[in-house]
Amino acid sequence: MKRRRIWILILLGLLIVVSVGFMLRSPGYMDAAYYLSTAEALVGRRGFSEPFLWNYLDDPAGIPHPSHLYWMPAPSVLAAASMRLIGSTWRAAQIPFLLLGAVLPAVAAALAYQLTVDEYIAWIAGLLALFPGFFLPYLGTVDSFALYALIGSALLFLLSRRTFTVWSSLLAGLLIASAHLTRADGVLFFLPAIAAMLTSQSRRRQSFAGLVVGYAAGMSLWWTRNLLTIGVLMPDTSHAFWLTSYDDLFAYPASRLSMQAWLESGWMDILAARLQALIVNSQRTLAEVGMVFLLPFIVLGGWDLKHRRIVWLGGLYYLSLLVLMTVVFPFAGANGGLFHSSAAVLPLAMALAPHGVRCAIVWISARREWDQEQAVGVFTTAAVVILAAFTVWNLGRRVGWSPPGGRWSAGEDTYQRISGRLAKEAEYAGIGAVNNPPGFYIATERSTVVIPNGDVSVLMDVIERYDVAWVLLEPNHPRGLAMLYDHPGTAPGLDLRITFKDDQGRAVYYYVVE
Repeated sequence: MKRRRIWILILLGLLIVVSVGFMLRSPGYMDAAYYLSTAEALVGRRGFSEPFLWNYLDDPAGIPHPSHLYWMPAPSVLAAASMRLIGSTWRAAQIPFLLLGAVLPAVAAALAYQLTVDEYIAWIAGLLALFPGFFLPYLGTVDSFALYALIGSALLFLLSRRTFTVWSSLLAGLLIASAHLTRADGVLFFLPAIAAMLTSQSRRRQSFAGLVVGYAAGMSLWWTRNLLTIGVLMPDTSHAFWLTSYDDLFAYPASRLSMQAWLESGWMDILAARLQALIVNSQRTLAEVGMVFLLPFIVLGGWDLKHRRIVWLGGLYYLSLLVLMTVVFPFAGANGGLFHSSAAVLPLAMALAPHGVRCAIVWISARREWDQEQAVGVFTTAAVVILAAFTVWNLGRRVGWSPPGGRWSAGEDTYQRISGRLAKEAEYAGIGAVNNPPGFYIATERSTVVIPNGDVSVLMDVIERYDVAWVLLEPNHPRGLAMLYDHPGTAPGLDLRITFKDDQGRAVYYYVVE
């Protein structure tokens, strides 16, 4: 492609992503708040630690707690590096993610050109990637989306070669390690890597050895940290296999989550959960990766180019991800895990879409006597316009236009307002229990534990174990606490002091532990 077009795509991407990023006044949700708060700990020389407890999977002793035993550290490290250079602020933390997000349209265009050697198709792929639908607001916050998309694209591009040297195998291993350090399911990239090397013209033993050595080298520092902190290479996350609902992620104690308890829930419930996950994940594939109307063209373009290694390797990765997030982790997958990890194939999907439009036009024009080039121009332009409109609509729905970013920051704004009212309450100086501890910490700089999944007795166990002084019960609460929320002030040991309203006018109750 002409360099001028590549630079135009980068500048347009920077303009769009930065504009959206400045609308976001806060991380916006728990994952991003977690990455930002742990980045602040790194900048403050507190190491990999978290000043709250957001789950009980490893039976935590208390606060502070070793960080990144569930989520991986790369986004926090990236944000911390920027904050160390520029300043410990939210805007400084955003900068590397905005820059990475701005490059994605150029990456999509480069992939399209490699696949089709057609500059027009590559240009349209880049324009489509400027408006990535549901992904756009998440490119402006502190999360794994943009980083994972670039790592995934680079890895798939590298694996598409037909021969591997020792150095290219080592680089592939390092990229898989980078993917794993960005997201725990990044190890899935071993599947396309192994498939690529099995079908290559290289020496397999040499290639596999380089892959393993590169991965181990990339993970070595993190493994060392884990050994020094928790005594094992990787934390034990086996409890996450036995969830019977998404809220079980916050179960206390974690020993409640076991294979026996999972089996006792009944095969009908187990199968129903995976069927429901399959339905939701299929909808997510259509809406998020396929941008609703582009999915048929992405599939058609992929089918026409199925002989190209990067296409079937990308398909293998996404298929394995879909199976993992449906069968093994159905609740995490349906509640955002698939969305996060599908970012790895977003540039490839945008690269395939305009070629799929051309394939459809070729098929139709053979029957309708259309002018192929004119029809391709009309329909690809229409696709860009429709996707831009869809992206802007979703941006307003997710982030909010008035005030800019108001809906995105509503949770943190509510926490800040409540914290200001509670500043004079004596008990508020102690540890609290809230729905979103990372978000509460970002908004107030106060340490809390997560409200456990269970009834009042489970909540009281957590209160006793972690010396909790107060509880903030919000509309989003465990089912077991529905009675306490619907009939406030009825639980012995919890004194209802103040009732607040959230951004939607719903009640938020402040309880003090007697």
